[in-house]
Amino acid sequence: IILGNGKNIAPQPIENKLKESPYIAEAVLFGDGMDHCVALIVPKDESVRHALNLPETARLSENAEAKALLKKEIDRLNRGLASYEMVKRHAVLDEPFSIENGELTPSMKVKRKVVKEKFADLLASMR
Repeated sequence: IILGNGKNIAPQPIENKLKESPYIAEAVLFGDGMDHCVALIVPKDESVRHALNLPETARLSENAEAKALLKKEIDRLNRGLASYEMVKRHAVLDEPFSIENGELTPSMKVKRKVVKEKFADLLASMR
């Protein structure tokens, strides 16, 4: 990832650090041409619901408590990063990435280009 200020960032170490959280199942970092890094977060549904006593019907992407919990986790993980590597904004997704939707390879790696195209509007809103 090359930020708008010219800083180069390797996304995998940061994504892996985010995935160490008990509440984050998947994280994809973007930021090409932006002033800062942004992330698409797929929460660990069961962990988040259990921690907040949320019903199965609650959409985590729209739930203020779930968003706050995930923000707190991202802020905690940001502490060990350089200022330009920090995730400044994020969006919570309701659906996990899948092979069927074309977002994952058969070896379960995220197809960044497909995810970037699919969520282009959401990423643009985080600029």
